[in-house]
Amino acid sequence: MNKFTKSDQENVIGLLCVATIVGPLIIFAAVVVRAFVIAKIWSWYIVPGFHVPDITLPVAFGVSLLVGYLMPQAHCTDERDTSEKIGVAIAIPAFTLLVGWIGTLFM
Repeated sequence: MNKFTKSDQENVIGLLCVATIVGPLIIFAAVVVRAFVIAKIWSWYIVPGFHVPDITLPVAFGVSLLVGYLMPQAHCTDERDTSEKIGVAIAIPAFTLLVGWIGTLFM
């Protein structure tokens, strides 16, 4: 006995299609934001402190991917909903950038 109506099945298929498109875009945007934060922190602290050249956004993008790959991942145990995950993906880089900027005021 099928408990789902044709309309329910179409809604599920539609949501899966949207998630297939939107999901990777959100992940890409999160990596770009992390790359921006890495590039700014690098230019604020590493360049003047160690007299090394600045890094470009594509290099910071690669560093962000590498760091994300090396960090332990919470695969199926993360019980937060999608909006909370997106909020964290925005809040952590923003807070990091804010604290980094405040630190530059004491340099």
